[in-house]
Amino acid sequence: MRYVMLWIQMAFGMHSLISGLNYFLEFLLLPRVMHPIAGPFVDSMTAMGLFDLVKLVEVLVGFALIFNRFVPLALIAELPTSITISWMSVIVVHSPRAVYTGLKEILFNLILLAWFAGWFTPLLRPRLDGRPLWSEWRGMLAALTGTDTRNGATKP
Repeated sequence: MRYVMLWIQMAFGMHSLISGLNYFLEFLLLPRVMHPIAGPFVDSMTAMGLFDLVKLVEVLVGFALIFNRFVPLALIAELPTSITISWMSVIVVHSPRAVYTGLKEILFNLILLAWFAGWFTPLLRPRLDGRPLWSEWRGMLAALTGTDTRNGATKP
């Protein structure tokens, strides 16, 4: 099962990375959205500069998934885009190619979110005490650098 999940993670990461980079670098033909609802939607997002941000997030998510770094955060960051793509593809456009793309987008994201669900369980507790970032910096620094901040020793 682990290898299936790794394949989904890599496929979703490559898809996100290529889609995001292609928007900025145009190494593949960018199809014009001709649908009477989806086309103006994409044009409006582009005019507002929001589409640039969406594609930047796709690039970052792609790198995170491919290099297996901050994967739960990347999946959460990509979820609004996955929902929008799926809705536009399956409900609005509903051509065979669009339905395939939309379902693949949301299914890959939801399957990976389910795989990493254990990291989200603290978010599901009804009441939690505050845990400010500034009080957690030592543990985060130790995790990133491999050092024990209590005595300055490095882990073997």
